[in-house]
Amino acid sequence: MTLFLVLTVLLSIVTFSVYNSLGGYTLYLTAFMWSPGFAAILTLKLTKRSLASLGWNWGDWRYQWESYLLPIGYVAAAYLIIWTLGLAGFPNHAFVERLTERYGLQGIAPAIVIAVHVIMTGSLGVVTYAGTALGEEIGWRGFLVPELAKHLSIPQVGLVAGLIWALWHVPLFLVGGGIDRATLLALACFTLMVLGLSMIMTWLRCVSGSLWTGVWLHASHNVFVQRIATPLTESSEGTDLWIDETGLILPLVVVALGLVYWRRAKSATPTNSPSPDK
Repeated sequence: MTLFLVLTVLLSIVTFSVYNSLGGYTLYLTAFMWSPGFAAILTLKLTKRSLASLGWNWGDWRYQWESYLLPIGYVAAAYLIIWTLGLAGFPNHAFVERLTERYGLQGIAPAIVIAVHVIMTGSLGVVTYAGTALGEEIGWRGFLVPELAKHLSIPQVGLVAGLIWALWHVPLFLVGGGIDRATLLALACFTLMVLGLSMIMTWLRCVSGSLWTGVWLHASHNVFVQRIATPLTESSEGTDLWIDETGLILPLVVVALGLVYWRRAKSATPTNSPSPDK
C-alpha cells in the first residue's frame, strides 16, 4: 500500500502541476483525477499481482442501482432544505435561459426545460462522468479499500480511506492563492462530505465486491451536484455558506446518511469484505 500512496502522490504532483501552470485545461484535470487509478495499476504490475483484484466484476445489480440512486436522494434532500428555508433561490433564471438555448426549447415552459435537463444530464451525463470517476475509483475503491480491509474493520476502512481521499483533494482548494478563512471553511465542509461518502462507498464496495459501485455513485454525485442542483440555484451574497459541496447543508445530509451506512458496516461479516488478492 505504501508503494501505491507514493505513486499516487508523485503522479498527482506532476499532473496537477501541468493543470495549474498551463491554464487549467479540462483534460489536464482529467489526468490528475486518473492519478490514483494509474498508481493502482502500476502498483499491481510492479508487485506482479493481478489486475482482477481491483474488483471489475459487476456483482448484484441492486448495489449498482443503489449507487446511482443514492446521490439523487441526498442531493434532492439537501437542496430542498436550502430552497425551502430561503437560504438560496430557485431557479437560476439565467441558467434556465442557457439551457433553453442549448436544448433548442425556445417557447417551452421553464419547468419542462428543467425536467429535460435533469433527465438528459442525469442519465447520459452520468455515463460521461463515469469515465473520469473511474480513474479515481480504480485507486480508491478498487485498490485502497481492499488493502485497508486486510487490517481494519469496514467502518475503520471507510474513515481512513475517506481521510486519504479528502487530503488528495486539498491542492484543488489552493489554486489561485493562499488559504483564507473562506477556504478553510470550504475545505472543512468538503472533508466532512467526503468522509460521509467514503463510509457509504466502502460499504457498497465491500458487500458487492465491485468497484463499479464507486464509479456510479461518484459520477452520479458529481452530475447531480455540479451539473444540476448547484447551477439551478440562484446565488446571492451569503449563499456560498449553504450550497454545493463546500457549503454546510449537503455535507451534513451526506454525513447523516453515512452514519446509517456506518451502522450497516459495523454488522457486516468479514466474508463480505473484498478480497484484494483474488
